[in-house]
Amino acid sequence: MEDIRANFEIPVKTLQELCLERYGVTVQLSTMYKVKAEAVKQILGSHDGNYSKLPQYISQIMTTDPNAYAYLSWLNYGPESPLVFKRMFISFEAQYEGFIKGCRPLIGIDGCHLKGNYNGCLLSAIALDGNQQIFPIAYAVVGEESKDNWTYFFTSLRAALTFVGREDWVFMRQNENKNMSQFAETFPRPYFEAYFWQACDAYNEFVFLKAMENMKGLDAGAYNYLMDINLDLWPRFKFDPSICCGDNTNNFTESWNATLGLDRVRPIMGLLEVIVAACRHSSL
Repeated sequence: MEDIRANFEIPVKTLQELCLERYGVTVQLSTMYKVKAEAVKQILGSHDGNYSKLPQYISQIMTTDPNAYAYLSWLNYGPESPLVFKRMFISFEAQYEGFIKGCRPLIGIDGCHLKGNYNGCLLSAIALDGNQQIFPIAYAVVGEESKDNWTYFFTSLRAALTFVGREDWVFMRQNENKNMSQFAETFPRPYFEAYFWQACDAYNEFVFLKAMENMKGLDAGAYNYLMDINLDLWPRFKFDPSICCGDNTNNFTESWNATLGLDRVRPIMGLLEVIVAACRHSSL
């Protein structure tokens, strides 16, 4: 039990070997899977029972923090069927107010997969404070990363940000388009990556053009491909100086996902409490 408590993702094969080493007993893998599942259930609670507590959880948020944005959606398959969880969104007043008062207007957007019985995804909006540390603004739990769920997330996030009367936001999200991987396969050249990042990180046009000329010498096709992309979106020297931020990667959103780590295996109520505990710190 303690081995599982220390690491919820411990492989079943490892548990089988520990059982043989400590007790001299060989346990079938199929049996060990059931043992691990029951142990996790006893430690963290039932996944099924946690979802039924969500309406009360959202109600409690709105009672204690009436200016929070907390939404919960269910699917209704008929009068004889129980309601099925669809998605939820939460942004506490301290989060969006803290973002307005103490963070740059840069918002990193990312999603990560949950690892409980019903999987799902956690969508997050993360900012950087004055100390260049991450500051969670809002988060949502959805069934999958889809256009509909991202629209729901952005609509809910916009409601919170519009409330404070500002619109000058800059959004950053990891580009998972396969075109970029195909681009890397099509234009593989020595030093290409170094020139690419030199162009991305350039603080002035001279350094940018110099890096791009070097790249053009390696492959004119790669040069043309990148120059056809709106320059306002990727080289640092074209960033809006009023943002006061030169970040051109979404590493800070990945850091937030890593902060949750193994807690993503928890039932949803346990996961939400872990997120709230992390958000209590103004920066991480």
